[in-house]
Amino acid sequence: LAYFGIKQPAKLVLNLPDDGKYRVEAIDTWEMKVEVCVEGVSGKCEIPFAGKPYMAVRACRAE
Repeated sequence: LAYFGIKQPAKLVLNLPDDGKYRVEAIDTWEMKVEVCVEGVSGKCEIPFAGKPYMAVRACRAE
């Protein structure tokens, strides 16, 4: 889990473990919504992101 506060990234580079598949979710703390960005990723991956303030990202093992 990472929170970006007032920063507004348009993309993220994540370094996830190679031994499983992960689901990456965007958490909008202002609107209180969770949206899946991408599923089934592992290792180093570049993910498009919302580019809005007060967002967080969460990566959960999908297997």
